[in-house]
This record gives sequence, C-alpha cells and structure tokens, in this order.
Amino acid sequence: MTLQAIIQRDVDTALSNETAQAAAQRMRSRNVGMLVVVDGSSHPIGVLTDRDIAMSVVAAGQDPHLVAVVEIMTPDPTCLADDRNTDEALSVMQRRGVRRLPVVNARGLLVGVVTMDDVLQTVAERLSAVSRVIDTSSPRRLAMGEDEPVVPTRGPNRARPAVKRAPAKTSGSRAARRRSPAKPAPRPAKKSGPKARSMAT
Repeated sequence: MTLQAIIQRDVDTALSNETAQAAAQRMRSRNVGMLVVVDGSSHPIGVLTDRDIAMSVVAAGQDPHLVAVVEIMTPDPTCLADDRNTDEALSVMQRRGVRRLPVVNARGLLVGVVTMDDVLQTVAERLSAVSRVIDTSSPRRLAMGEDEPVVPTRGPNRARPAVKRAPAKTSGSRAARRRSPAKPAPRPAKKSGPKARSMAT
C-alpha cells in the first residue's frame, strides 16, 4: 500500500520568518506537537516541534516574540515520496528515530504527513487479513467442509471446526434394570436325606 492512501493531508505548517510565539500558539490551537516549516512554494524546509520551543526558547530564557522559527527548527527534514509504500516508511522512521515524516509529491511539494501510528495500523490490518486466509484454507477446515460450524479458540481470529458427537446409546434392558429395584437371590432348598429322617423319629 502506498502512502497516498494513509497520509494526513490536513497538515499544520509554519513559515521560517514567523516567531516562536506564533508557532507555539498554532500548536496549542490545533492540538499538535509538530509543524512542517515550508517556503513560499510549499516546499518543506524544516520541522518544528514543541520540544524545540521548550528547549531552545523557554529553557534558554529567550523571548519567544523575538526568536524566529528558522533559528530553532530542524532544517532539511527527511521527506517521503507519496508513491512509497508503508514498509519503506516504517523502515525510515526506525532508522531516523522519528514518529512523523512529511510526504511530498513528484514536484517536491508538501502533500501530507505520515505517522508511525498510521503505518502500524495498516500493517496490523494486513496481518489480520492474512490470518483469516490461513484459517479458512487450513486442511482441517477443508476436510470438514465449508458448512461446518466454527467455534472460536484462543486469539481473536483463531477458529476451529466444531466436532459433532453422537449421543450415547442405552439398551432397553439396561435402562430397565436401572429403574427396577434388584430382587434378592433365592435361598437354596433344604436337602432331605437319611440324616434328616432319623432326627425326626
């Protein structure tokens, strides 16, 4: 996927001759922590962050009304072409140790900003789609058939076919034995013989 599909096109910018005070007020009103510094033709020439203002102006005891953006910005920012893919963007961010990068078109004009969150969300969606394909094409799923019910297992995208179990068979005689009480065993018959007759006489 190219960056054209995921970039944020509503970019907050600043001019190099603006004061740090004006840039800070824009960050506050827009609730952002970075401004792309552009020239009169919308070419990115620098990046200004809230950390730059805090460290180079506030901590240094300078007057933000007298400090120009060009004095505290990071010049020559790394930019990405809008036809680059998300994997390349993530690799550049990891090497540079940044979370945001300006994106330019073929003429070098600013067209947007890409963030690491945007890239990681795209990668997560792609991995989730691959996981679903693997689950639906697994040998067990194919052997069970497409109409077999599926019950979830561990993980949000993991599933396994339900196993149907036949009911246990119970014979009629066994069930009858369980319902009727057990009969006592018959007593053995008394033996009659010469000894018994002699005792009677």
